[in-house]
Amino acid sequence: MNINNNMIMNYFFLVLSFIIGLLLGAGIIFYYYKKRKCPKQELQNWQETFDAISDPIAILDIDGKILQANKAMEVFKSNFQNEIVGHYCFELMHHTKDHIEGCPLVRSKKSHQREETELKIKNKVYLVSVDPIFNHNKISRFVHIIKDITHLNKLKIEMEEEKRKFETLVNNLPGFVYRCANDKDWTMAYISEGCYAITGYTSDDFINNKTLSFNDVIAEEYRDFLWERWQKKLAQREYFEGEYEIVKKSGERRWVWERGQGVFDEKGNLLFLEGFITDITDKNIIFNALQESEEKFKALSDSTTASIFIYQNDKFIYCNPATSDLTGYTTEELLNINFWDVVHPDYKELVKERGRMRLKGIPQPPNYDFKIVRKNGEERWIKFSAGYLTNYKGKPAAIGTAIDITDLIDIQSKLQETIAQLEEGERLLKQQNEEYQSLNEELSQNNQHILKLNEELIKAKNKAEASDRLKTSFLNNISHEIRTPLNAILGFTDLLSKRNVSAEKSAQYLSIIKASGNHLLNVITNIINVATIEAGEEKIYYQKTNINQLIQHIIQSLSPLITNKKINIQLTEWLPDDKKWILTDETKLQQIVSNLLTNAIKFTEEGYIHIKVKQQDQQLILNVKDTGIGIDESLQPYIFERFMQVEEIAKKHPHSGMGLGLSLVKSYVTIMGGTISLNSKVGVGSEFNIVLPYLPIDNKEEQIINNKIFNLPNKKILLAEDTQTNIDLIKEILAPFPVSLIIAMDGIEAIQKLKENPDIALILMDIKMPRMDGYQACEEIKKILSDKVPIIGLTAYANEQEYEKMNKCGMETYLTKPVNAIQLLSILEKYLNHS
Repeated sequence: MNINNNMIMNYFFLVLSFIIGLLLGAGIIFYYYKKRKCPKQELQNWQETFDAISDPIAILDIDGKILQANKAMEVFKSNFQNEIVGHYCFELMHHTKDHIEGCPLVRSKKSHQREETELKIKNKVYLVSVDPIFNHNKISRFVHIIKDITHLNKLKIEMEEEKRKFETLVNNLPGFVYRCANDKDWTMAYISEGCYAITGYTSDDFINNKTLSFNDVIAEEYRDFLWERWQKKLAQREYFEGEYEIVKKSGERRWVWERGQGVFDEKGNLLFLEGFITDITDKNIIFNALQESEEKFKALSDSTTASIFIYQNDKFIYCNPATSDLTGYTTEELLNINFWDVVHPDYKELVKERGRMRLKGIPQPPNYDFKIVRKNGEERWIKFSAGYLTNYKGKPAAIGTAIDITDLIDIQSKLQETIAQLEEGERLLKQQNEEYQSLNEELSQNNQHILKLNEELIKAKNKAEASDRLKTSFLNNISHEIRTPLNAILGFTDLLSKRNVSAEKSAQYLSIIKASGNHLLNVITNIINVATIEAGEEKIYYQKTNINQLIQHIIQSLSPLITNKKINIQLTEWLPDDKKWILTDETKLQQIVSNLLTNAIKFTEEGYIHIKVKQQDQQLILNVKDTGIGIDESLQPYIFERFMQVEEIAKKHPHSGMGLGLSLVKSYVTIMGGTISLNSKVGVGSEFNIVLPYLPIDNKEEQIINNKIFNLPNKKILLAEDTQTNIDLIKEILAPFPVSLIIAMDGIEAIQKLKENPDIALILMDIKMPRMDGYQACEEIKKILSDKVPIIGLTAYANEQEYEKMNKCGMETYLTKPVNAIQLLSILEKYLNHS
């Protein structure tokens, strides 16, 4: 608040100085206009007034020669013994023989208006302004005004630094700060980003009650209580402080602690409320548990060999017998000394500072080691753990435990290797977590884009009730679509890790996990594809494709979805061998067929799903027919609209999808120059018919099928990958083959490994890695080896822009994660046997 006020005042004075300069310029013009008609005494009075102005001012001719100057200009006459009149402004100001670059006088000649510039002269900053004086519509003179703005620049820098400090402080608080109105909605004018971690809502959701008011997240039973208590505190001009429960966006209830106050103007009128809120749920749980079991705690602490003690305001207030054994002091002696008195001098300041911060409720490292000095002077090492008690017998306190580890210190060096391995594992886990966070950010951005599209659709229809229902349905469905496969993956993975299951059960669980993973990948792919289509960035990438094989693979990947249904899915008509190889965008064609079949499976409980593919003239015709529930004729025009799900379908099949699949099909078919039509009848089924351009090609290469025997030569492969699970997967895939696999954890290490092993025949390059990513590493390797070693990209970003970037930096081709074994082996066989 103070920073903003100072900034406003400083700019106010700067503008005021400009206005004064303009008035002075006008006065000078008036002076020259009246010069011949004014009496001599008036001219003298004007000159005295002119000289009394503290800012340097001069009248210049059309070339910049000084015709008249006030006394303040003399501060610049260091190079001239006599009067400065008759010299040029650039001689006076810059000691040059001509106008400097950007000279405001030169610019004013062209613009016929005021021109300004900032100059730094002798460690001072000046604002130089030049105003033209006109005579018969032609410039005859210039008014040259110099304003010292050094102090204003300094104030501006100081204000920016104060603003930065404020933002850093707010963003690092373990909670969030706010400014709100004193109304029952607690309407937020400002709320820091920390609110997201505590409430699940962003600051933008709360500002001016855009999505909801802050009162909406307060548990209902506390709302009236908080309102009444705040009004009492405001009436008494006191701080408000209290604890209450909120309900997060996820529905979880959490305890928060709030401290705030009213801000009043000079007349005593309430302007707004300001304060701080933080989550204290975990601390309350610990405190309540301690309070409820105090007697059990005392009995336990008295019997344990570990030192347990509680201190308030630097003083011991409780010590168990083991604390006396550890320090050599009796319990009575300990209760009469400071906690710090037993700490070794080398660690006293560190322990003292952390203890005091902990008593203030500021989080500190919970565990660390230091030395103490026993009563007899003996030094001992202890492992110290501490926690914060918000309310122990009416006051904040800290509870600590200490164990004598003096004898263990000697063993510590032997554990360094194990610790190093643990730290490395933690580093890898952190890197993997960063990748997940990056993916979550991308999903969040795409979700925001989808929501925006949804809002535009709602506005177009101008039906508020229908828009709310559509938005809620989409959010619920996308949550269901993501959580359902995740639940299966996590659940069956947990069963495999904790139970001894049979091989048959393991195979069943793995099949479910794989199917759920494929489903989740399809959901994410659909969301990302919608975003790229909406942004107008989707392009066609033609490649040679075996359409019969493509459809068979899709049917096989979707077979787990019909396990519990009485339906038969098959390719009933296909292209002959001499016509099955076509030129098309394989990725988009796969999405089209996969979405149509997935949609048919969802709404078909029994009967069949048949897919036909045929060639007619220059057209490729795809037909998908099912015996599902069908769609009413009046609703069919809306079936391809994004996020749309017909109510009758949603009622019979709750959580049946996100409403993206058929929209993506329509978009891809249109992009590829084709058409799609629908023929459906309720209770009978649906039939989708797609017509695409048919671009046949000859194929003389051997087909890649599941039972193909791969031939990989005994050559070295460099794998640049920072995620251990991905490394393990590729190792397992290549285990049966005579290839040698060299591992690098980042781009820098990959270049070093390549230099150490000049006989490396192929490189598998992950894109996202620490220190140096795959793109940079590829460019550096190409500089060293030109095109001698093929580089294959590994990426989790399944979009065309990433593929273009990989191709541009020199990669031969790419594999999309999760890596498919057959695709990996096929690419390795192709490049290793030709290198």
